Amino acid sequence: MATYSEIEAIKAIDEALSKITEESTRKRIVSWTIEKYGEGLSQRSANSPPVDKELSKKSARRKKGLTKITKTSKAGSRTKQTLSIDKTLNLKPSKKESLKDFVSKKKPNTNQEKCTVIVYYLSRVIELSNVGATQVFTCYKHMNWRVPSDMRNVLALTASRKGWLDTSDTDNIQLTTHGENLVEHDLPANEK
Repeated sequence: MATYSEIEAIKAIDEALSKITEESTRKRIVSWTIEKYGEGLSQRSANSPPVDKELSKKSARRKKGLTKITKTSKAGSRTKQTLSIDKTLNLKPSKKESLKDFVSKKKPNTNQEKCTVIVYYLSRVIELSNVGATQVFTCYKHMNWRVPSDMRNVLALTASRKGWLDTSDTDNIQLTTHGENLVEHDLPANEK
């Protein structure tokens, strides 16, 4: 197996990421990569050379006190979309199991398990045609669970880390076979 040089690896990563048009998908991939391979690393190592010569000149001038540092707002920072309760969602349907009864049987512990159980319930039990972050948020509120600060991110992480969900279309979250197996066969987790 041939070994990559640092430059070849960077070029390969750049080429792969530049083919992805959706910024949120790129961010998820980069976050996953940092989590998997970046253990013990900061954003930039103190010993690594400056990325931009112009940037290093500015740093040198700052150290000498030749430039004034002013705080500016982050350009391009993403604003979180707030979710609202889906008032049309019936979580106590007649002739079908309620969400509370279903969750009490499955006993999910983590946010990833909770999201998977919710998507299973909405898509398989009450047969909702489209399950999105709003519906998952509504279920969290219905269950009186602490709501994650970024529900969409939790759903995306459940998809990327565990493979239990498919979040390629965030307005139509799908349950994968792994997620189905988790809910049908692995939950509740055996108590030791």
